[in-house]
Amino acid sequence: MSTYSYVRGQLFKAEIRAHNTNGWSTYSSINTVGATIQTEPTRMNDPQEGSSTSSTQIEVTWSAISSTDDTGGSSILSYNLEWDQGTSTWTELVGQSSNYLTLSYTKASGITAGTTYQFRLRAKNALGWGPYSNVLSVVPSSVPA
Repeated sequence: MSTYSYVRGQLFKAEIRAHNTNGWSTYSSINTVGATIQTEPTRMNDPQEGSSTSSTQIEVTWSAISSTDDTGGSSILSYNLEWDQGTSTWTELVGQSSNYLTLSYTKASGITAGTTYQFRLRAKNALGWGPYSNVLSVVPSSVPA
């Protein structure tokens, strides 16, 4: 098995031929356009605490990734937001079991003022999931800021 080092956006040139009971066909012409290397998305920008965060809910916002380098050359299909409620176990909030393209999420149940909650985010394209963002820690307060 051969290993190759291709770069995202690089033109991949190929020729093909078919085989049946009568033998091999001649090779096709080498393609010159259209087949470029694509990858999973890059790491997301860090999620941010939204302005609707209060003692009873947490809003998390993020920026879409849209440049070809960031998307891996393929459209973003979903953003996956997960949280840790202080148990060192990450739980999906949105985006993994069904696609989610909205750029914010508000968690309005299971929130206790003064408790630290952590959030992480990643993006998916046709080739798979990119790496998680850095972790955002939020402590909803019972005292107005």
